[in-house]
Amino acid sequence: MCRESPCAKLVPIKRMKALVNFLKQSDIFHQLTPAQLELAANLCEQGLYQAGNIIFKESNHGTTWRQIWQ
Repeated sequence: MCRESPCAKLVPIKRMKALVNFLKQSDIFHQLTPAQLELAANLCEQGLYQAGNIIFKESNHGTTWRQIWQ
């Protein structure tokens, strides 16, 4: 996660558009403005996981929010 500031890690434009479109489809983010969606997208980190990997367990408390893209 980008902990210093939302602008500390700028997302490449092509990926930014994909993230904004993805977030826009979410019930949580759909009412945000394009500028707000871009700020949220800059906070995102992409993780790649192999099939069968455990990403999180239902009973675990966490400090992050995860959205499954594919």
